[in-house]
Amino acid sequence: VNFAFMNDNVKAPFVKIDENLTLSSSENLHFLSMLDGQNLDLKIGEKANAKERRLYEINDISFVVKAASLHAQEALEGSNRPQDESFWLWFKSAWLEVGRTMLISTFGEPQNWKNSLLLHFKDFALSNENKNLELTGSNALKLELSYKNESKEFYIFEYNKPIMIELAGQKFFISWALSYEQLPFDIYLRDFVLDRYPGSMSPASYASEITVKNNNENFNYRIFMNNVLDYDGYRFYQSSYDQDEKGTVLSVNKDPGKIPTYIGYFLLCLGMFMNFLNPHSRFRTLARLINKDTLKHTSVIIFILLLSFGSEKTFAQDLNSTLPVVNTNHAKALATLIVQKSADGRMVPFDTLSREILEKIHQSDSYKGQNSNAVMLSMLVDVN
Repeated sequence: VNFAFMNDNVKAPFVKIDENLTLSSSENLHFLSMLDGQNLDLKIGEKANAKERRLYEINDISFVVKAASLHAQEALEGSNRPQDESFWLWFKSAWLEVGRTMLISTFGEPQNWKNSLLLHFKDFALSNENKNLELTGSNALKLELSYKNESKEFYIFEYNKPIMIELAGQKFFISWALSYEQLPFDIYLRDFVLDRYPGSMSPASYASEITVKNNNENFNYRIFMNNVLDYDGYRFYQSSYDQDEKGTVLSVNKDPGKIPTYIGYFLLCLGMFMNFLNPHSRFRTLARLINKDTLKHTSVIIFILLLSFGSEKTFAQDLNSTLPVVNTNHAKALATLIVQKSADGRMVPFDTLSREILEKIHQSDSYKGQNSNAVMLSMLVDVN
């Protein structure tokens, strides 16, 4: 299907909007009106207002005209403040914001202040002048290009397609996007593996089978969650995957401060270890303050806790003594029922699952003359 705007030289099948902002088609269009919910048809040769909110369908393709206008203009307005253009003004503004935040966190919301001294700072606490600027909408840059004594100002939007600027007979293509870095080696994706939960389309795990090629060094590797690839100073994480499940998305990190960080962790662990050995450390001082009376009090508390745990177990056994008795034939039939044991999709007979549960809570595969299947079934049907 060809879509055209103010173009009569379009091949069928087509949908076009003319200079009067009316929509027509070379085929019969079925549409749903978003105003009243009616299902109607727009026949060949008929025209409709393109500004009306309708869901059209042609040749199994659905589309909506979001906006139609002969003249469109968008005004760009800068949002830079003085502190956004000067480091020292930004530094001062940042510390003022820290002070304002501390005032609010210490004394509460400024609207509730009643202290005469705090009231002098109420306007400062209510001010948003020093807060970080929160941008909305698309970000844009106003730039100036100079070439051969000629200059031109222009705007570019973030992540948009490159724009072409012609200056002094030379064409320049300019865009604002991410910077690209060429890796000193190649990575080839051999296979992408995606596992799903049984009976669901939700992904359980996914992994990338890759091959690293660097001059004469080639090797295979499997990247998945919690299993990263460290090579030549780069670290590759499994991040996401393409919707068609044919491509993978890897996060790349190159941190020159990784070794100093590990050295810091080592020094921290070493300091904690030496703290236990130092006879004048706080830990050793507290250990010496523990006397025999404290140990006696602790022993009494532990003894009381053990008694309370024992009484709870006895009480629980009394409650379970009223479990209903299950017919042996029902228990045998239930034993052959296949159930899903875990999230990884493992299927086992109910007998296996009931034995494991009863052995964990009773240290035996039977209880009061009933096997594990009967006990589990009685627990499920017991309304008490």
